Amino acid sequence: MKSRIICVVICLLVAAFGLCGCEEKKATISKEEKVTQEASESGVIESGIVQSGVTEKKALKNEKSRISRYMDIVNSGTFTLSGTVKNHSMGLISENPITISALDGEKYHYDVSTVATRQEYLITDGKAYVFNDSDKTYAECESKTLDSVKSGINTYLPSLTTLKHLDTYEVEYDGKSYVRERYELKNNVGEEQTVSYFFEGDTLKIIRHDSNILETILQSDLRVVEFENTADENEFEIPNDYKKITEIELEQNKNNTVSSDEYILALFDSLGVTDEDLNKMGYTKEQVLEMSESQRSVFLAELFGEDLE
Repeated sequence: MKSRIICVVICLLVAAFGLCGCEEKKATISKEEKVTQEASESGVIESGIVQSGVTEKKALKNEKSRISRYMDIVNSGTFTLSGTVKNHSMGLISENPITISALDGEKYHYDVSTVATRQEYLITDGKAYVFNDSDKTYAECESKTLDSVKSGINTYLPSLTTLKHLDTYEVEYDGKSYVRERYELKNNVGEEQTVSYFFEGDTLKIIRHDSNILETILQSDLRVVEFENTADENEFEIPNDYKKITEIELEQNKNNTVSSDEYILALFDSLGVTDEDLNKMGYTKEQVLEMSESQRSVFLAELFGEDLE
């Protein structure tokens, strides 16, 4: 059970960015449709990781690297990336709107949505701040650093020098045709992963990350809406009408908001989790709503490790 909990937490927090930049700030989660045997068999690749749902039509040889232009944008230090991250693991799908903004390689602004909460972060002048929009407060956050932010970005856009090119194909994915560049990489403990870039013409549409962690396949798609080498400088300032409080106070306030409670209850409803299911685990809904963020994350990992059928 412990390893399964770790896997689920990794999936739900993949890339350190379940980032939100749209009006609808909440992540969503649902039961995952089963992949057909035919799709799985057609997606077997040299790296050994099954890339489900992708049909390879035609191998393309001696193609120029389309992703290099986007890597150059990231390396420039100033960019805006927005879209939706869709994670698949253990029969669950979570979807998170995402926007990451960077300025001069030193300032970053982004939102993080998990199944338990949403947080907005700003890194500027070597310090990280976390915001609570509901009561217009902010706090200095010691757990986030410039290096940790860059590490999260590297989940989807690692340096080309760390990647081994596997193939370039014309493919069909989710009913659409793309050119897919696929690369192999290893994480910091040597586990095998692939990152694939799907293009319409020269325009990047999807970044797909597949990994095998503790014998659990994690699949994450970042569907790109915008990827430009510009950023709004106003996003990198602390709003004048926000009040500074401690990080502990901010987290307590966020966990006690109506929106947080409504989201957890909606999550239970979408997954068909009943009071009886919770009682079997030794909880009531009231107890879950009173949990701290860290307690709730562990509880949700336990919940997703259970067979809800």
